[in-house]
Order: sequence, then structure tokens, then C-alpha cells
Amino acid sequence: MYSLREMFFTSVTPGQFEDTILAKHWAILLVDPSTGGIQGFSTIKRIETIIDGGRVVAYSSGETAVHPSHWGQAELPRVAGSHIMAMAEGERDARAYWFLITSSYRTYRFLPLFFRDYCPKRGSPVTKEMRRTLEKLAFQEFGEEYDPASGVIRFDGATPLLREYAVIPSHRTGDPDIAFFARVNPGYLSGEELACLAALNRENLTPAGLRILARGSLRPKEEAPRLR
Repeated sequence: MYSLREMFFTSVTPGQFEDTILAKHWAILLVDPSTGGIQGFSTIKRIETIIDGGRVVAYSSGETAVHPSHWGQAELPRVAGSHIMAMAEGERDARAYWFLITSSYRTYRFLPLFFRDYCPKRGSPVTKEMRRTLEKLAFQEFGEEYDPASGVIRFDGATPLLREYAVIPSHRTGDPDIAFFARVNPGYLSGEELACLAALNRENLTPAGLRILARGSLRPKEEAPRLR
């Protein structure tokens, strides 16, 4: 897992990486059945809090990396999404959310591809309820490193994506969702993370979101975004 991470991000020590992984609750591994080698991974953390007297549970995607030979495959997001949705649907008397932080336009694209409503969203103002929820989760997890005015997390020891993976290629700048991401998170190249939130219920899933949960595959025109 650490070797995969080093392919895409500026370095942290193995000990720092281990501490980060152990702070999560689940790790999902993409394994090559012929060799047993790990070709990708994604981690998930469950967060619980109280907002306006009501219980809120959020599932946060953490460290993720996929070997380039497996980019575009839907298996890892399908398994991660199915696990998160099953956990969310099992919550009782709580509102459930996907809490995502990202410095990558590729990862941000999961939101418009799989969810009908989320924040921040191009052309859609953030509701007071979503803003309160997002800010409470971000402050609880990241403290003063979270800037509520911009919705961005600026880590003291940021480990940004390597530039060749972080820069938005010229042929993608015309995508309105990618352009929106770059506008609201102008410091993404230096590892600043945009805090994002989406309600976890099937009514909030797009047709692509429902299909990937059911079959783990996308239609050819719906390129699966590369994981953060």
C-alpha cells in the first residue's frame, strides 16, 4: 500500500503512513488474483457527531491509490460504495453522509457522476443544513486547518499529488465540473483539500451510481474517475 502511495504523492515516512491507515476503520484492497499483489486500496473512516440535537454519521474516504494499469476499472469504487451504502442503510435514527476531502479533480468527479445532490456543487447554493453538517464534520476532524470561508482544508504538513497527476490537462479544462473544482479550490496543486458532502441514500444516487452498486460496471461513455 505504501509503495502504491509513493507512486502518486510526495513522500511521507512508512511510520506516518501506518499511523494514517490505522486511524481508519476499513481498508478495501484491489488484489491481482494471479499474483496476490495489491493493485489498489481505499480506506474508510466512520465519524459520528450531534447536530441540532440529531445524530449524524458520516463515512469518510481517506487514503486511496490505484496502479495505473487498473485505472478506469469500476471494481474498487463499486466495493467501496457498496460497503459504505450498506453501512449507511444500517444506521438507525441518524442522517448518513459521504464526507469526502480531495485535492484531485479526478476524485471530485465522483460526486457529479454518482450523486444527484452534493456540496459544493456547480450552480447550486449550499443549503443551511448541508453547510452546518459539512462544517461540523470538518472542524471535528481537522480543527483549525479547515477554513469555513473557502471550504478548504490546508494541512500544516500537506503531501500533495505529484504534479504530473495533479495538473488538469488542457483537454479537460472545458469540463464545467472540473473548472468549478479548480475555481473553488485554487490551491489544489499544493495539496489543499476541498471538503465535500453527499447524503447517503438511494434516492440521491444518479443512474450511474445505482448501476455501479448493482453491477460494478459503467457504460463506455461514463469513464470511471481515477481514485485519489
